[in-house]
Amino acid sequence: MRFFQLIALIAILALAGALGWRYYQLENLPREPLPALTLEPVMDLPAFGDLATGEPALLHFWGAACAPCRAEHALLMALRDEGIAIYGIASDESALDSANFLAELGNPYLGSMRDVEGQSAQALLVETYPTTFILSADGEMVGRVDGPIDVSVLRNEIYPVLDRES
Repeated sequence: MRFFQLIALIAILALAGALGWRYYQLENLPREPLPALTLEPVMDLPAFGDLATGEPALLHFWGAACAPCRAEHALLMALRDEGIAIYGIASDESALDSANFLAELGNPYLGSMRDVEGQSAQALLVETYPTTFILSADGEMVGRVDGPIDVSVLRNEIYPVLDRES
């Protein structure tokens, strides 16, 4: 009987430690300034400049030919409907490809730009698409998600940081 009580106590302490560590990580995220980005507008879609908007936001690198980008797009539309500010950077060589993608699936972005030569992706060490940066109200990078966003990523990685930054 004592053995099972000891195992239960160890399990509870391990869980408490893991939750405490997660809370500590969220409260002590590194803050990095966003480097200068070399971008071009996506045709006649709204563009963006300074991302120190006074509200936390997402900066989302995507591509029209990216299957995971297409798969997560409905979730981005839902985030937009929740009032979360999302700014998009397309990796497409063609502005028409980017515009057609958004015309087909909807545009979740407050502003859309293109990283024509890949310089911005290189400056931010983006190696996979999609990649999403979580920005503080003053435009600093406070989180990063490599790969597609799903409900689990949203719940465990994005919402906690956005809540903390609000």
